[in-house]
Amino acid sequence: MSSLQKVFVLTRHGERERLVKHSHKLQERGQDPPLSQGALLELSRLAAALRERYLLSPTCSLTSSCLGSVEEVREATLAQSSGLARTLGTAETVLHALFVDANQSSDAGLTLPVPVYSRQDQLDTVLRAYTKCPAHSERILRWYGTREFAQKEEESMQLRHDVHSALSLILPPEDLPEPIDGATPLRDWWNAFDALNVALNNGSRSIGSPIRNELSSLLTEARKLVSWLEARKFGRELTSATCGSSILRKISEAIANAEDGMRLYYYSAHYPTILCTLSALGIAVDSGDSADDWLGRHLLPTGSALVLEVNSDNEVELLLWYDEDEFGANLETLSAGWRPLRTPCGSGGTNDTHCHIDDFRAHVNSQVLASDAEWCSACKNVDLDVCKVELLQGRVPIGGAVAAAILVSGAILAIGCACLMYLNKRWRTKRARNPVVTEIKGWSLPGAVTPPQPEASSGDRRRI
Repeated sequence: MSSLQKVFVLTRHGERERLVKHSHKLQERGQDPPLSQGALLELSRLAAALRERYLLSPTCSLTSSCLGSVEEVREATLAQSSGLARTLGTAETVLHALFVDANQSSDAGLTLPVPVYSRQDQLDTVLRAYTKCPAHSERILRWYGTREFAQKEEESMQLRHDVHSALSLILPPEDLPEPIDGATPLRDWWNAFDALNVALNNGSRSIGSPIRNELSSLLTEARKLVSWLEARKFGRELTSATCGSSILRKISEAIANAEDGMRLYYYSAHYPTILCTLSALGIAVDSGDSADDWLGRHLLPTGSALVLEVNSDNEVELLLWYDEDEFGANLETLSAGWRPLRTPCGSGGTNDTHCHIDDFRAHVNSQVLASDAEWCSACKNVDLDVCKVELLQGRVPIGGAVAAAILVSGAILAIGCACLMYLNKRWRTKRARNPVVTEIKGWSLPGAVTPPQPEASSGDRRRI
């Protein structure tokens, strides 16, 4: 019977307040919404599922999934989070509940937290790479002009009209996505869905029963449409592995590092992070494998987790965990709790759920971008510091458009430096001709140095 050597847990944050995102750049519009009260129940269920599978005996013994004692695993946990309120809050909540009986308390009832490491959001190309890839944004924008997208727009017109009308009853006009022909545009559907979902989950007490019933009846269909939309945005065709390469490379390196002493690697992130990771592995709605079709029907809920297990037989297994309450009772292809996912390596069979470490790492290396330089080039990113360093060191093969952007930036910088040098020279010349005034009607400027004065009688000395 095998046991587990390492476990990698990639979670979507818990329930939060409303969020508005750009339709193809995928960036939040100056917002960092915190977790809502409902997140506590979601995250407690997630932590309980992780404890039961990996830490609590005899439950974990039955599934050969014991990772070690609570105390041992707590000391061998590496936790990382994106630098946003909802993910940092999720990490703190989950880790506290996961190791609740091993947390060291003081007499005052305080406990030492498990350290959570993070990056500034504008520098995060591991968990938030999808917000920093201009090439990905360009592909999404072009996809909005395709026949496939136009057909879905036509099919969903009535639903988008109904949702816009319903939201107009509970939101001020400035908070609604700008409608086209009385319907929310499909490219802005995430924002409409999120407003609807948050209104029902967070603000339901302030909504009257008739309106609430109407919104609830629309939510199921709205979720199906947003599931298709987001799965396509983060599918293989549009991402080209750009948004999942960094996190997969780090996981692959950690799998191979048997001496780092870590057993649990915890990443608090976002649903696009999970979709990007799966897509970079080859698990996507557009992979061509029918086993992945569920991604286009079910958006990963808040408080869900993608898990990668490494056992003592040197095998890798992919699992998904989610709470059934997020979807309701009938989920077509999904069942509540733990769901094994196909592992696209080894023999390549669609029903394979295990893969040898060497085969898995070889598959990852064949699918992802191998370095920061390759990522910068593939994303056409010349703004991030890491990309500027790679460019200066000549490790980024650049195309015409990127080269033009660099040349323009360099020309602007050169002109700016020349202008500053010219102005500085003129200022120095002028200052030499007109010494600094250090005395005004008998008052000396504090700290000033009086320039030498020509010999003159007291009656001839000028005062200003």
